[in-house]
Amino acid sequence: LDLAYYEGEGQDDAAATYRHARSFDGGVSFEPSEPVFGPLVYDLTRDSEQWLGDYMDLEAAPGRRFGVFTDNASGRGHIRFWSVAVEDP
Repeated sequence: LDLAYYEGEGQDDAAATYRHARSFDGGVSFEPSEPVFGPLVYDLTRDSEQWLGDYMDLEAAPGRRFGVFTDNASGRGHIRFWSVAVEDP
């Protein structure tokens, strides 16, 4: 099971990150997460140009994970793509 999420200390945290974590026991526990991208601004204000929104997805293929997320480090939200090689059980 793969999980991707934004991590920040609270509204307007300018050191937030987008992270990826894996579970090999069906979600009972997770390996330590890895930063995919950062820093970001943890902005949850819907009318802000930096709003992270719900623009993220995570897809799996044998040996790889692919995702999209919002990168707002420039002051405006933009969609960014990422891919990582993984060892499948």
